[in-house]
Amino acid sequence: MAERPILEQLAAEWAEQVAQLTDNGARARLDRPPFPATPLALFAQLEDVLESWKQLRREPLEELAERYANGAWTLKDLLTMTSGIRWDESTVSYTDPANSCASMEASADWVQFVLSQPIAAEPGTVFVYNSGVTELLAQILKKATGKHADEYAREYLFGPLGIKSFYWKHTPTGHPDTEGGLYLAPRDLAKLGYLFEHDGLWNGKRILHAGWATESTTPHVPVAKDGPPIYGYQWWTLPEPGRPVHFAAWGYGGQYLMVVPSLDLIAVFTGWNIYDKPEMKPGLALQRILGAVKK
Repeated sequence: MAERPILEQLAAEWAEQVAQLTDNGARARLDRPPFPATPLALFAQLEDVLESWKQLRREPLEELAERYANGAWTLKDLLTMTSGIRWDESTVSYTDPANSCASMEASADWVQFVLSQPIAAEPGTVFVYNSGVTELLAQILKKATGKHADEYAREYLFGPLGIKSFYWKHTPTGHPDTEGGLYLAPRDLAKLGYLFEHDGLWNGKRILHAGWATESTTPHVPVAKDGPPIYGYQWWTLPEPGRPVHFAAWGYGGQYLMVVPSLDLIAVFTGWNIYDKPEMKPGLALQRILGAVKK
């Protein structure tokens, strides 16, 4: 069976692509990384229950970090995949028990599984793609708001965007599967791209706090040693001199949400090429479709 490409390969490919595909009416299975299955918009709303989202990003998350003897996390460490947790879902197939994500999904308590892993690096210093930290984000959201991610999204994000039909599967402990369990229609997924392209505004109404979308889609950390920053707050980005940053949610099996602000272009791809089939190469789509748009 074909293994999923390692993150270095994904990053190299993403550095060459942004593309568009029309909505064919199919439903996208937003399953598996690196799609940021927890809509980052949810965390922009936490000002309703916490002093400020900026403070939330910078203060140590003591309740989660107290299990470790080596320091504490900030929310930013989790959003940028720099938690320092020893984790590997990049070099082995998701069908291999050695894959950390597969092991988490086979466990009875996903959050506990993540918290039980050893620390391999100082938090905030090294990028390691980790679906488990997205599950921790769901736990933090529930603790802060009293609502699960799907409940909160329905009221504060999907409702205002007119997203009426979605499915979010749950973990064995009842949390929404925020690392890869959200199902949306392609057109509804595109609405999230539009929301972040327009700094959280939808039909003139502010859905996200001002500045959150920009900071979320700003490159914060490199994914490769000595490489440029290309990862934001669970968004992949493509910096280009003299132009607004392109950004994307990159999903398993050929699922993509890509946004090119300089062209006012939002692209959604659906696909499920896994295991025995290679996923769609976004670079080829970029060359053909972005070239056509420029003409």
